[in-house]
Parts: sequence; structure tokens; C-alpha cells
Amino acid sequence: MFAPTRILAPVDFSSSATAALHRALDLAERTGAALHVLHIVPGTEPITADEIEGMTEPDRAFFQRVWDRADGELTGYLRRERIVGTKLKRVLSYGHPSEVILDYVNAQGVDLVVMGTHGRRGLRHFLLGSVAEEVLRRAQVPVLVVPEHADGRVPIKRVLAPTDFSDAARHAVATALALAERYDAQLDLLHVLIPMHFLKALAGVQVPTDFFPELRARSEQQLATFAEGAPMPVGRHIEEGR
Repeated sequence: MFAPTRILAPVDFSSSATAALHRALDLAERTGAALHVLHIVPGTEPITADEIEGMTEPDRAFFQRVWDRADGELTGYLRRERIVGTKLKRVLSYGHPSEVILDYVNAQGVDLVVMGTHGRRGLRHFLLGSVAEEVLRRAQVPVLVVPEHADGRVPIKRVLAPTDFSDAARHAVATALALAERYDAQLDLLHVLIPMHFLKALAGVQVPTDFFPELRARSEQQLATFAEGAPMPVGRHIEEGR
């Protein structure tokens, strides 16, 4: 059963972060987990209390104004979005967003990160990067990324779990299954076969005509194994890549 005890929702007050926050709140209410809402004042690196004390008076006063403003914005944001609860923890931090998030996950024993993504592409993505992408790549816990225009308040009705039958995919399917069970949602397993023309190019030789049907049969068997013991019907789909 998907039963996180601490859910982290980083917020920057954007629409995508708000959608993710509401999804995180819904998950926290369904699982009984504590919800940690983290807002980060962007910076190159964290600042310790000793470093703040070592600042000149003008620099320290400026930092305090920035900090107080961010603190007030976070308080007002949670009030507007009606994010309340006895297990709610609001956190304000300073530093590089992805590093702060990853450090917080490790230090606080977070089980799940729920965060928004702005879906930047092209030059904007190159210049600004993607915090969600960095967290997805490096986090050691499940990360649920919520797109900008999603509605985090709507119950999840269908969960898609693509799998390549690796150990990592097995863990992902287990999490997807437990998540679907929490929402009484449909779970679909998807495996994508390498297209025949790519196999021919990769092997450099003629691929036997019976190879592809055998590969599909083996994949169907593995999908069935992944679905064994599920407390609900699980859709199993095999598609050929392009």
C-alpha cells in the first residue's frame, strides 16, 4: 500500500506549483501523511546563521527584508489556497532550489515529492533550467510532477505505468499500483517494443521473421507477471515504437 509519512511540496506561487500543492494535500489527506510546504528564496548556495551574522549591517538588513517578504508571501499564499491541517509544516529556505529540495528530502526523511513544472522548452529551458527535471533525475524517492494546467483537486481516475521490466521499473509499477488503489483508479501497464527497422539497423543483419512475434509473446508474459497479485484489474498494453 502506498503510505508515505512525509510529503514535500515545493512552491514558488506559480499556477503549476499551486496545482501540485493541491494534489499533495489530497494525497496527504488520503494517506495521513504530514505535508511539508517548502518555499525557497533563490540563491547560489545556502546561508548559515553565522554567515548572516558576519554580514555588514546594510547587507544583513537587506537579507532580512527579503526573508520577511518571502515569509509573508508564503503565509498569505497558504491562507488564500486554504492549505491547513494539523500535520502541515511550512518551511522557508534559501539557496539553489533543486539542491535545497534534495537536501531537505534526505534530512527530513521525505517519502514523496509533489511539485509543479512550467514545461519550459527551447531557449527558456536552456537558460533557466528545470528544477523539476533535476529533482526527478537525482531524488532517491518517488517524485510526482504536476503540469501547469492540471487540476490538483480532481481525483485520479487512471494511472499509466510504462515499463521496460528493469528493477527501477518494477519499483515504479509497485508505486503506481498502490497509488491507483488509493484512488480506486484504473492502472494500465505499457511496454513499448523496439521497432523492427531499428532492430535491423542495430543488429546490422537480417532479423529472423519469428523474432518479433517471440519478443511480443515474452513481453506479454512479463506484463502478466508484473500484474500478478494486483487487487484490481490491470490493463496490459504492448505498442511498437516508431
